[in-house]
Amino acid sequence: MEYKQADELLAHKEIIKNKEYRQYLKNHLYNTAVYAKKIGSNIGLKYMGTLIGILHDAGKASYSWQQYINRSISTAGDHSTVGGYYIQHFLYPEIKKDISLIEAKKYSLYNEFLIYPILAHHGLYDVIKNENSQHKYWTHVRMENTGKSILQHPELKEFFPILNEWSKQWFEQSLLDIYIKGYKEFLLWQTKMQEIASKSAGKPTDKMTAYDFYCGTAVRLLLSILKEADIYDSVNWCMDKKQHIYDQDETLTAWHEMNDKIENKYKEYHNSNKNDGKINSIRTALADEAFNAAEDTPIGCYTLPMPVGAGKTMTALRYALRHSMIFKNKRILYVTAFLAVLEQNADEIEKVIGTEHVFEHHSNVIIENEISMDCYDNFKINQNNENEYDKRNYLKESWEEPFIVTTLVQLSNTLFKGQSACLRRFSKLIDTVIIIDEIQSLPVRTIYLFNLIMNFLTHFMGVTIIHCTATLPSLGDANALIYPCLYGMREKSRYIRGCIVPASLTQNEVFSRVKFYSLMGSRFETVTNTKRLIDYLGQQLQTEKSILVIVNTRAAVKTIYNAVQEYLQCHEQLGGECYYLTTNLCAVHRLKRINKIKLQLNKIRNGQMNTPLICISTRLIEAGINIDFDVVYRSLTSIDSVLQAAGRCNREGKRQFKGKVFVFLYQAEKTDKITTFRLEQEAAKETLRCIYPDAADDICEIDMQQCLDMYYAHLYTKNKDVLNYPIRQKNDTIMNWLTTNNVMAAKYNRDNSLDKHIPGGVKTNFKLRQSFKMAAQNFELIDNKQKTVIVQYENNDLINELLDSIEDDWEDVKIILQKLQRYTVNIYNLQKYENYIQPVEKEGYLLCYLLDKNAYDEEFGLIKGEMNDWIY
Repeated sequence: MEYKQADELLAHKEIIKNKEYRQYLKNHLYNTAVYAKKIGSNIGLKYMGTLIGILHDAGKASYSWQQYINRSISTAGDHSTVGGYYIQHFLYPEIKKDISLIEAKKYSLYNEFLIYPILAHHGLYDVIKNENSQHKYWTHVRMENTGKSILQHPELKEFFPILNEWSKQWFEQSLLDIYIKGYKEFLLWQTKMQEIASKSAGKPTDKMTAYDFYCGTAVRLLLSILKEADIYDSVNWCMDKKQHIYDQDETLTAWHEMNDKIENKYKEYHNSNKNDGKINSIRTALADEAFNAAEDTPIGCYTLPMPVGAGKTMTALRYALRHSMIFKNKRILYVTAFLAVLEQNADEIEKVIGTEHVFEHHSNVIIENEISMDCYDNFKINQNNENEYDKRNYLKESWEEPFIVTTLVQLSNTLFKGQSACLRRFSKLIDTVIIIDEIQSLPVRTIYLFNLIMNFLTHFMGVTIIHCTATLPSLGDANALIYPCLYGMREKSRYIRGCIVPASLTQNEVFSRVKFYSLMGSRFETVTNTKRLIDYLGQQLQTEKSILVIVNTRAAVKTIYNAVQEYLQCHEQLGGECYYLTTNLCAVHRLKRINKIKLQLNKIRNGQMNTPLICISTRLIEAGINIDFDVVYRSLTSIDSVLQAAGRCNREGKRQFKGKVFVFLYQAEKTDKITTFRLEQEAAKETLRCIYPDAADDICEIDMQQCLDMYYAHLYTKNKDVLNYPIRQKNDTIMNWLTTNNVMAAKYNRDNSLDKHIPGGVKTNFKLRQSFKMAAQNFELIDNKQKTVIVQYENNDLINELLDSIEDDWEDVKIILQKLQRYTVNIYNLQKYENYIQPVEKEGYLLCYLLDKNAYDEEFGLIKGEMNDWIY
């Protein structure tokens, strides 16, 4: 292959409106390497990023791939593994002869760090794979197969020196120079990973597990850097409107503008506090403490354990904006677990800082069913379907905007799932501030994974994390947890223990506004049926005007709602209204109903309305919703849920007497099969029995706040096996798959004796042995198999605009779909709705589903089906 011929090699070819566009391989590799270098430079991965960017598509230099790109043939084979082969068989031998055995082992791991991202840039794979009942080191299998391919395609061997010359032109360094400099970066990372792992666990075996987790996550980060650079260039090269990349000056300008706006708001608060109540003075004092903490907490994981009604969202926002302005962070993520909280707080945030640089990402309108890239099964290597480069990818959210409002599910997908969009977004977390609101919502099975990933984010990716909640879980408890969250960062800082506001303010008596009562009997096992619950509500309506009932399933909400409506009809003299509230309603519909409830509650509180108001809701209302009832009934799950629900009772402290919160067990709920609910409820009951061994059989007053720490200790210590995220059908855990992977390693050693050579086996040990793909496929923050559909609810103009825009530019379609996110609901089984949904397509790509009007009800929203109350 001659040099001039190499300049004509293609990376991509598109025909758009009968016009042919070509991107040359030389340009694509350069663009990818430059962008990967830029991303990696921020965290000490400059040269490793550059090298994998140069090498990732080297296989496209083969004659067969050039024929495939030119559409002369229909299949071309594997192109990803060639770059990895160059590292192992072209670069490493150059230095191997001059290094010690100890250094050779380090280089071996370094090579694995480089090779996996290149081989996996079209899809995750498991390092140890069960192939025809034989467990194999799949990286080696692919490399061996590529070696045979290079013998058949000598042009691939000839392409390496050409790449080397290109590297010298582009970066004034040979590939070997970059490889050696990357090794020095790797050594610094390895030392730091060992150091942080030693702090992450107590026992030596547990420290090794933490180290393996950090190694695997570092490889995921390198893969993310490569995918972000590769996909950005591959998708945008022929687009008229390229996706905007914010530079530092643009972002810093945005931070200053937003910071000025929120500080102006707090100037108003300071002035109004002179004539306002004590609670507002304390709210402002808490925000001032967080504001001051921003300057002394450049990186680390911190807590903001503010009581309900203390202004947590604005306090966290103020901290994040000042922090980002001082330390020039790339973006801020506001993350929460419940859709109603996201809707309310996104609206509250945007009213203060504007919408120009803010993007709200929760339910994906765009269908993201990416093809599973099982490209290497049975040696049938086929990477021809580059679906991750198609136009639809232009619509997928890559979190480029400076301020992202998103969900705990979307964040967890970014951290652990395997779709291209998720992998790309992981590198966008570098140098960010992440506010995780309602952190107590993490399912217990994910605790270890989240603790370790948060340690990685703060110590390796320059991330500052704030855990916000009124009911802080004991994630840093080294006595109860093998892998605690490492709160704080700087040892000499007064925030070393993690809390950025003083307890003297958060524990002020002004925030004690309710009394708790148990309806669960002496052993906290007595259940309440619907009739008995209605009797309780009727008794309260004799003296109270507003009641909130929170239960755990949508079916239970519907049952109680119908029973209350029947009760109100039988007691017409009461008047009053009952409201139904679940995520069967789209976001706009739900927020409209919540605002109507708030308006009527204010009238009741101010004496302008005398008829009662009752709301029946799932847990979506219990955390973060600024709403104020006289009485709350909460069906028991966890202690923190009860405390969060209490935050909707006498929230502003305007009642003459404290509000009342009743805790009960609802007979009509079917939560036995929901593992999280069951574990939480059992831990809650055990805690209550320990603290109140002599509870009365009838209504009994209890102190739920006193129960919180013991509850978390019970939850964690009684469910140690669950903390590793078990996958029962595999008799293994995701924690194991992402760390030592002992089960698969033992099977590999059984099938591939290390004492003698077996054809297809590997004689030497390898450090990376994670089941990356299997872990990604099995990880779900919640057990959820839903599809997003757009409903027709007060959005006819937007829907018509979408349908009219199908022939327009992809950017126009993307903007409209983003606007439609708040008009979506999630459906478990699309087949049940096949007569009610209309697919919307563009250029043969499925964009979204549109739900017919008669499948969405003004009162109940989505008429059929049951769904989880988490969001995604």
